[in-house]
Amino acid sequence: MNTRNIPHPTDASIILTYRCPMKCKMCNIWFNPTKKEEEIKASDLRTLPRLKFINLTGGEPFVRDDLAEIVEECYKHTDRIVISTSGWFEEKVIALAEKYPQIGIRISIEDLSCKNDELRGHAGGFDKGLRTLLALKQMGLKDIGFGCTVSNNNSRDMLSLYQLSKSLGMEFATAAFHNSYYFHKDDNVITNKDEVCRNFEQLIAWQLQENHPKSWFRAWFNMGLINYIEGGRRMLPCEAGSANFFIDPFGDVYPCNGLEEKYWQKSMGNIHQTPDFMEIWQSARAEEVRAMVRKCPKNCWMVGTASPVMHKYVKYPLKWALRNKLRSMRGKPACLDKKMVRRRPGSGARRPEAADVTMERSATADIAKTIGIILVVIGHYNPADAPEWYHLANRFIYAFHMPLFMFASGYIYAMTGNSQNKGGGNFILKKFKRLMIPYFSTSVVIISIKLLTQQGMSVENPVTAASYIKMFYLPEAGYFLWFIWALWLIFLLISMIKTKTGRTVLFAASLLTGFLPVDWPEIFCINKAVAMLKYFMLGVFLINWPRWLDSAKKIPGMIPVCALPVLFACTLLVRNDILTGLMGYILPFAGIHTICVISARIKSLKHITQKLLVVSASSYTSICSTPHSKDRQSLVQQVPLLANGNDPLYFSVGAAAVIGAGIFFRSSCTGISYNVIVC
Repeated sequence: MNTRNIPHPTDASIILTYRCPMKCKMCNIWFNPTKKEEEIKASDLRTLPRLKFINLTGGEPFVRDDLAEIVEECYKHTDRIVISTSGWFEEKVIALAEKYPQIGIRISIEDLSCKNDELRGHAGGFDKGLRTLLALKQMGLKDIGFGCTVSNNNSRDMLSLYQLSKSLGMEFATAAFHNSYYFHKDDNVITNKDEVCRNFEQLIAWQLQENHPKSWFRAWFNMGLINYIEGGRRMLPCEAGSANFFIDPFGDVYPCNGLEEKYWQKSMGNIHQTPDFMEIWQSARAEEVRAMVRKCPKNCWMVGTASPVMHKYVKYPLKWALRNKLRSMRGKPACLDKKMVRRRPGSGARRPEAADVTMERSATADIAKTIGIILVVIGHYNPADAPEWYHLANRFIYAFHMPLFMFASGYIYAMTGNSQNKGGGNFILKKFKRLMIPYFSTSVVIISIKLLTQQGMSVENPVTAASYIKMFYLPEAGYFLWFIWALWLIFLLISMIKTKTGRTVLFAASLLTGFLPVDWPEIFCINKAVAMLKYFMLGVFLINWPRWLDSAKKIPGMIPVCALPVLFACTLLVRNDILTGLMGYILPFAGIHTICVISARIKSLKHITQKLLVVSASSYTSICSTPHSKDRQSLVQQVPLLANGNDPLYFSVGAAAVIGAGIFFRSSCTGISYNVIVC
């Protein structure tokens, strides 16, 4: 099995227990309690991968005496944990919040006081839950709020709970009746659909009136609940078992908590039988479960499986949220256009699966990176007596070839799952071996050669013995090595910013740096890293838009392609400094888009694609420079047949031969590749 194409999970829900003091009408967990000694422990979770989010739920998680140990272990695997609780164990909740003030708490309150206690089967449940929330609020916890499951009985009071949560400055999460193994229920049915849906519509209208964008996305989620209650198809594909997973109290790993035996119920494996979680995740059995998910007849709309795909396919809720926020500001009702992601023609899949999308991304990005490598090689062959058209073409290439390379690096970084690992110690060590060890070894070789030869011949960038020290903070061997330093610094930076929001902010900030009147220091090539960061982050950002290349098939998407030569021509002809700077800023992005469009077209030519991917395998290799005379810029000029730059034919043949040799050597060597065209 090719594990490279198995998507990395982002979200997890861990069902810690089926023990619960409540006796909810919509859930029979309390009727089927687990035994304390059977429940998973903190040590069972030590091999979990790096995740964006973990929900700890039950039953009632706070019946666990070792909950703090479990939370501590989970924080080794994620930065955000939310615990779903009844709030009954007030003192335990407060004690845990004091120890982990960044924890999220959602207290299930289904209705106002008496009705809530009736639905949850325990007198005093509303009072305790609300008192616990108020205590957490007073403590200064930020991520706290209500969780309300809507049924036949409480949709009207759901609106009152929303207003209460808003007045208290708390979160308000919603769910609806579901049946599953998890709830131990198969008879939950909403019969007064019209009433419930009307109340959800009112909730949506209020959420769109808020100033917080998160509430607008919740409005879209609630529209999905209306769609579910009305019996419609899911508005986004279900990627349970690919984007997220559930672990039950017995250690079984399930794709979701909506499974029913009458349809199907199969675990991906058990963490007791297979302690290494990733072995379960990458197993043949897990692939069988994912195949069953793709054919699942249920159209559940639960936050555990809806939230991950809302983040992945964010453009759908984003477009709806922005459009309807504007409608709300104009006093118009929301458009409840409950559109689902359509099936591809001739395909039984609702949407290309994550693995398929990953393969497509990989091929396109690798081809783009290959083109970037080829352009780098061409750009470094620029003899002084080359024809004018070649110098012009070289300037055109230099406008975007390194931004393209950085973009492809960021895109592949996000695509391969490195971004999910959040830049841990292993990631940093791997990148150091990949980038800096070849850089240091190359620098030592080049400095040594220059020291031995510069007395007898003229070399570019002469060195001294001190260069062996300077190479640790400057590309002393040759400034052409700056891109390694820049890439290394970018990897260090992004490894420290672990959230999607943080990386979005970083991308936005990187776009602004080009307009700041700041002279960034040259030490460690910080100036180059700052200049290249926006292109790397563009690649990271676009990984969340699986179909962004499809825009090239449309007229708006073709505008950057057509604009590329026009922009370049303007940079040559326009004499206004401001306009020239602005066009120079836009030009690399247009070049990146154009090359990606070309790469997507090449991808369909399988034979050519295979050859190009061979070249792409040499990513992050160094272009090594040997001593050279100032008046002899390349080896090719030492060959009479190829030295005649005045003859276009001679020059073209010679240039093609040398460039081809450079590409060959670059793609056939590992670690450090020696480019023969720069000497």
